[in-house]
Amino acid sequence: METNVISEVVELLGLGLEQEFQLEEFEGDKFKITKDGFFYWDADFNDGAGAWGDACEIDLDLADLCVGRFTIVRPTFEPTYGKMYYHPKANDWTKVMQEVWCNTPSDFAYKAAGMAFETESECVYALRTLKDKFITSAEN
Repeated sequence: METNVISEVVELLGLGLEQEFQLEEFEGDKFKITKDGFFYWDADFNDGAGAWGDACEIDLDLADLCVGRFTIVRPTFEPTYGKMYYHPKANDWTKVMQEVWCNTPSDFAYKAAGMAFETESECVYALRTLKDKFITSAEN
């Protein structure tokens, strides 16, 4: 039996499994990737009640995302008290820390700096650009 590698693919894309996102080229539409595949929200289904449909129904597949054919718009993380979040480790640009949002100054500082993420995958993905952004600006 083959191994399901969707969770690894989702992580490489900087998303979380089951996390809703948008594509720049499909303004207003929402998508998600689950262990079962790539889905889009069909708001017109069932007389407007809506339902998740397979993205292949609108001529999209996971490979389109993997090869960069479309631009993923990641949702803005809006933390709430008691919710888990992720940020880069304070003294190591290669590690991710998990915290509970408690409305502390450090919570708000991570958010203000663009370093608070809803999923570990998003944080790992962002580390690539965050390090360059902050190290480069500190050198100037």
